[in-house]
Formats: sequence, C-alpha cells, structure tokens
Amino acid sequence: MPDKLRDVSFPSAVRGYDRHAVDTYVKEVNAVIAELEVGRSPRAAVKHALDRVGEQTSGILLRARETADEITASAQVEADETTARARTEAEEITARARSEAEEIQVRSRGEAAERLQRVEAEAKALQEDADAKLRKLNEDIKAVWQERAELVDEISRLAGRLEKIASDATTRSTAPREGEANGAAEQESERR
Repeated sequence: MPDKLRDVSFPSAVRGYDRHAVDTYVKEVNAVIAELEVGRSPRAAVKHALDRVGEQTSGILLRARETADEITASAQVEADETTARARTEAEEITARARSEAEEIQVRSRGEAAERLQRVEAEAKALQEDADAKLRKLNEDIKAVWQERAELVDEISRLAGRLEKIASDATTRSTAPREGEANGAAEQESERR
C-alpha cells in the first residue's frame, strides 16, 4: 500500500465534513490496512505484533509507574501522618509525665513539710517534758537537801543535848541521892 493512502490529510473548509469524524475514519482505515498488510507478510505481521506489544507494554509500564508514584505518594502521606501522630502522642505523654512529676514533687514537699512540723512539735514536746522532769528533779534534790539540812540541824541539836546530858552525867558522877536521881530523870524526860 502506498504511504499516500495511509497518511491522508484533507484541507479544511468552511463547509464540508467534520474534521474529527474524518480523522477517526482515517485511523480506522489505516488499522484495517495494517492488518491486511500483516496478513500478507509474516515479517510484517511480527513487526506489527511487536509494535502493538510495545505500545501495550509502554502503556502498562506508564500505568505501573503512575501507580507506583501514587502508592509512594500515598505511603509518604501516611508516613507523615503517622509520624505527626506519634510526635503528638510523644509530646502528650511527655507533658503528662512532667505534670505527674511536678504533682509528685509538690506532694512530696508538702508531706516533707508536714513531717518536719510533726518532728519539730514532737522534739519541742520532748524538750518541754525533759525540762519539766529536770525542774522536778531539781525541786526533789532541793527538797532532799533541805531535809538533809534539817536532819543535820536536828542531829546537831540532839548531839548537843546528848553532850549536855553526858556532861551533866559526869558532873553528877558522885552518887546522887535517890531523890535527886529521880528528879534528874524527870528533868531529862522533860527536856525530850
């Protein structure tokens, strides 16, 4: 088939046929001619089949590339969203952990302050108790010393009396008369 039959073009005119319809018809006729040529020569048939397969393969590869690009873009968007969610969750977890740590720290400080107040109050109470016991002990010691002083005075007085009695007894070592002895005994009992 001559190429002029295949590569047909018509001049445009204001009145005439629809250019799109004519182009579609020409393509269909070219396809029929190509098939007829293929049927006539095995080499042409192989070439035509390879051309068709090449066109189909190109289309498949193009569609595969587009699909791969879409999948990659979709995966990238999903990865970005997952990363953003993970980052947000990590920030929330960190914020909660900080908040909980601050609350624990505040509670611990409060508990420590309360314990310190209790310990200080207990120490003050123990100090006051010890001071009271010391005062009582000092009072008891003072009372014991006072009783001792009184006892020493009383013993001194008693010793003085005993000396006087002994002295009187020695001065009377001469045998007293019976009446005098009774009188001395009476005097002694009166002194006591």
